[in-house]
This record gives sequence, structure tokens and C-alpha cells, in this order.
Amino acid sequence: MKRAILFYNGLIKELERQGFQVAAEGSDKMPYTSVKVDDDKVYLRLEEAGSFKRTKTTTDYSWKTYDYDYYTTGKLRLQISKYSWNHNDRTVSDTNNLKLEYQTEKILKTILRTAEEAKEWRIKREEEQKIAEQRRIIRQRQRREEEIEQKKRADLELASASFTKSQYIYQYIQEVEIHIKQQEINQEQLARFIKWKNWATKHADRLNPVRQKIDSILNPVKEEESKQHLW
Repeated sequence: MKRAILFYNGLIKELERQGFQVAAEGSDKMPYTSVKVDDDKVYLRLEEAGSFKRTKTTTDYSWKTYDYDYYTTGKLRLQISKYSWNHNDRTVSDTNNLKLEYQTEKILKTILRTAEEAKEWRIKREEEQKIAEQRRIIRQRQRREEEIEQKKRADLELASASFTKSQYIYQYIQEVEIHIKQQEINQEQLARFIKWKNWATKHADRLNPVRQKIDSILNPVKEEESKQHLW
């Protein structure tokens, strides 16, 4: 433990001396150290290599479980990764002839190489995200265009039905007028017919999309005022 602390303390100081930002991250169950290289991070974790031996088998509810004896080796290994959740990208370990304390140059080169891979991975991921965002925008635009097209078609069909109904009313008014002219009527009766004709024509005009379109072209101010009133 003492050796591990001394080594890690020296490594962190050397990294900071060379201008890298070093921080403790992770959780109690998965602690690690981050080293920021430019815009990317490399993650370190110091471990002691160990071994185990299965000692005996016990039976519990027909499931076999095992007991183990664990052995420490005194050999340290530094896990170096470009992912915070994975510490197996690269490992620098004690060897029979060379301890970690004397492999600082190798460790720094490994950190820089891993940081370069992290940068490449980040750029690739950003490009993929950019492409995915562009595709999302295209799909969204296509859906919007389809919605607009569907609405235009529905509006056209509604206008067509309304136009047909208005034409029937115009024809009906004409037929009534023809029959009225064939009658001998006084001024009071004529005035009542004219009043009815004006009312019926106005209603047909309201239903007639062609007449509405002409009004909107000839009177754009009124149309704009109507929109503002709605808002």
C-alpha cells in the first residue's frame, strides 16, 4: 500500500508538472483518475495483480458454490483507458526486472497514445452525431412537408365541397327569381324577395371559396386585421 501511494503520488505530480489536469473521479465501487489531454481525457487506475485458488465445493439448494483463497503478488499494474467505464485498453505493469517507478516515460507515452485514440474516437462520434442530426432534420422536414401536403389536400377538398354547395344555392336563388318574375307581385312582396335574395346570396358568398379568395386578394388589409384579431 505504501509503495502504491508513493508511486501514484509521484505520477500525479509529474503529470501536473507537465501541464496536465488530473482529477479523481468515479465512485467508491469504481474509482479512477482522469488525466485531461487538450480536449480529451484518459482514465487511470492502479491495481495490484493477484491470484486465487478454489478450495472446496459446498452445496446449497442444489446449486454448487465455491470457496476461494486469494493471494497477493506485490506486483502493481497501471490500467490506462480512453473510456471511464473500461480500464483494459492498455496496461503497464511491474516486470521481473523493472518496476513501475522506472517506467515513467513508457507510462507518459502510453497516456498520450491513448489520448490520441480518445480524440479520434470523439471526432468520429461527433461526426456520427452530426450525420444523425442531419438525418433527423431531413426526416422532420419530410414529415412537415407531408403534413402540409395533407392539409392542403384536405383544405382543397373542403373548399371544393363548399364551392359545390354555394353553386347549388346560387342556382336555387336564380330559380326562385325566375318564378318570382313570372308572378304578379306588389312592391311590398318584391321588397321581401329582394331582402331574402340578398341574405341568401350573402350566405352563398360566405360558402364560396372563390369569392373568399378574391376578397383576400383585393382586401389584404382586412385579411391581416382578421388574423391579428384571432391572435
